[in-house]
Amino acid sequence: MKVKICGIKTIEDIQSLNRYKPDFAGFVLSKRSKRFVSYERAVELMRSLDPAIRTVGVFLDNPVGEIETYAAFDFWQLHGYREDETPKGRKIIRAYSVKTREDIARAERSEADYILLDHGLGGTGKQFDWSLLDVKRDFFLAGGLNEENLKGLPVRPFALDVSSGVETDGKKDDEKIRRFIESARRL
Repeated sequence: MKVKICGIKTIEDIQSLNRYKPDFAGFVLSKRSKRFVSYERAVELMRSLDPAIRTVGVFLDNPVGEIETYAAFDFWQLHGYREDETPKGRKIIRAYSVKTREDIARAERSEADYILLDHGLGGTGKQFDWSLLDVKRDFFLAGGLNEENLKGLPVRPFALDVSSGVETDGKKDDEKIRRFIESARRL
């Protein structure tokens, strides 16, 4: 199972990722997030990132034309954008807030390369009702993930997306990152 560590902000975060080798590193470029980094800072951090780790630019309120200028990322992850608001130039991970089975069905119809199923618009640290997970395509699972609740996953997603579940006092925690990745790899 693949792992994405999201909300990367510091060189210490990068060092942890290089040590434990998740598959994806997420950089949040929405100023509404407490995990916001500027594009320039993300590019600077990515210079020190193991090139085998794929990079994801995470967007919530950025204009589509602006997103298209952020070419350093391997993927663009979109939260809250309509299907007709899809930037061109990178693989797309489209995030969906899940409250009902219809939310899952809507996500499955997406033309995005991948879908991400989450609670709210992302970054809430809350889990949605996993009994709704009957998904017919590859997806990223997000929302309140941590080392402890991985054992209760009712399905095997393409990837797990974690941020607050590997933090202590709002900062990435090297030991929590290690344990989360090891737990995910054992599934």
